[in-house]
Amino acid sequence: YSSVEETLFIIESIESVDIPYFILRDRIPIVDKIRSLFTINNTHYINFSFDSIFSKNYIVEGNNDRLINNFFDERIRSVAIYNKIKDVTFLSKGNKLLVRVAHYTKDYEREAVLKIAFSIFKIENYDDLNFKSEFIKPIAKKVSIRDYLVKKTPSGGSIEIPPLFGAFIFILSAIILVIVFYFVF
Repeated sequence: YSSVEETLFIIESIESVDIPYFILRDRIPIVDKIRSLFTINNTHYINFSFDSIFSKNYIVEGNNDRLINNFFDERIRSVAIYNKIKDVTFLSKGNKLLVRVAHYTKDYEREAVLKIAFSIFKIENYDDLNFKSEFIKPIAKKVSIRDYLVKKTPSGGSIEIPPLFGAFIFILSAIILVIVFYFVF
């Protein structure tokens, strides 16, 4: 096992900005299909079907469709598409934009993060932002499947299946049953 460096950015607007709460991240087709079946943190996927290129590259989660659809105007969507970064997640929190890139970023990737942030904050230069980036090495440890499924408690352990893993097993079992019944009957 090994740990991978990742980059965290905290970008804050000096002026008050009305940004709705959202999570913008890369699209991961299989994971997104499974996650779309569940509500996580009272958020859901926002539909951008009118912009197929943006929808093909990104997922936006939030809790107010109308507000987020209006906020993500053509300029923001275009800047995000033309400055695509692999393994990125943007999270808005008031006047702050928290950005996680799941690898050590190169100069052009840091520039792309700033371009996307500029479009979100609707500004043109660095002077309007407080900007901090940090490279970190997350602690990685070996985890067996048993450790993943067993919740440690002071009185011992009990088997607990995480919801997404349980959904995956259920869907996989259903597909196998359908295939078996199709060929047997």
